Formats: sequence, structure tokens, C-alpha cells
Amino acid sequence: MSEETYGIADDQPLSDVTRDRFRVAPFAQRIADAIVSTTPRTGTVLGLHGPWGIGKSTILNFIRREILSQQAKGVRVIPFNPWWFGEQEDLVRGFFSELSAALGSRSERNRKLRNRLAEYATLVGDVPLPYFGVAKTAAGLVKPRARSVSKAREDLEQLMSAAGGLTVVIMDDIDRLTSDEVQHVFRLIKSVGNLPGLV
Repeated sequence: MSEETYGIADDQPLSDVTRDRFRVAPFAQRIADAIVSTTPRTGTVLGLHGPWGIGKSTILNFIRREILSQQAKGVRVIPFNPWWFGEQEDLVRGFFSELSAALGSRSERNRKLRNRLAEYATLVGDVPLPYFGVAKTAAGLVKPRARSVSKAREDLEQLMSAAGGLTVVIMDDIDRLTSDEVQHVFRLIKSVGNLPGLV
């Protein structure tokens, strides 16, 4: 009598297009090409909808891989997983920290843009970031709203427009969040979703 063997199936999303048995890579490439070839004046939000287990994470991995292969065109990619953050304040802080870090600090313009991002994050989420901490302590505690959110956003939009390029933020596993956490994510997307050059 032969002994049966059992194994545990690997349900991790794919990153290697050579293992793409369901042929989703061409679809992912078309999306990546559309994102890279378009630098909108205002930001764009795209969603990938489908039932659990259909391969959304694999498609996102393929999109990310394709965009990264075209980084010479001035495209930055930020993978951001809202699952890492439990509270809204942590989510806002984490998102803006990742976005700010992706900009780097090689130029004076990028340093200024990082400071404006930190200021905006502080105003919309009441969560001070490292780049804006000194100003927050010096001015924010005395005059919590020395600058309005709309003015801070206007300045941020101008800087991002001038900076050019494209920043692509990839969020995954939103369907694993609680309803409250999903609302936090949507609120975050609403606050930054139409910033210039942000997808």
C-alpha cells in the first residue's frame, strides 16, 4: 500500500513573470505603460477590483516591476501597505514619511518639498513628521493653525508641479482591513489623491 503525501500550497503572489501561468503580465504591462506615459497635472487614483484569490497582488507586483524597469523616465515607486498601521495617525505618518523619503534630499527643491509635505501631513493629520518637527515646536504650539490647510496644500501643489516626474504609490491588501481601517485609507487617499504627479 503506497503512502500518500501531502503538502501545503504556496499562495504567495508572484513577482517573477516567467511563472505567470494565467498570462496576466501583458495586462499589467499595459497598465504600467499607461501610468508611465501619462504625467497628469492633477493626481490620479486607480483601483484594481476583483474577488479574493484572483491574483490582484500578482498583477500589482508585475505593474511595479514594469514601472521600476522604466525609472529612467523619472518615475518613483512607493509600495505602501496600510496593513502595517493600526491607527489613523500612524497611517498618515507612515504614508507621508514614505512619500517624503522617496523624494530624497539631493536638491534644495526636494528638501523644500519634503518640508512642505511634512507640514501638510501635520495639518491634515495632526501628526508631526521629523522634517517639520522644529517648526511645529517653534510655531505650531503657539499658533496651531498659523497656516491654513488650503494654503499649505496650494504651496505643496505648486512645488510638486514644479518638481515634475511621477510618483506611483502602490497599496495592496485593502480588502483585509476592517471597515474602520478602510475608511482611514480612503480618507488618506482623498487628502492626497489629486496632488500633481501622484498616482
